[in-house]
Amino acid sequence: TQRRIYVRGDAQVAYGRMAQLVAHINAAGFTRMALVTQTPQTPQ
Repeated sequence: TQRRIYVRGDAQVAYGRMAQLVAHINAAGFTRMALVTQTPQTPQ
């Protein structure tokens, strides 16, 4: 079975750092990765 990696970033993390992380994940042999997102909250 293929394991999936879930990555949750942060607004303070630079794009280049996230790109490095993705490269490391791919180099480790993982081919299934998902970015976890958070839907902006709307005022009620």
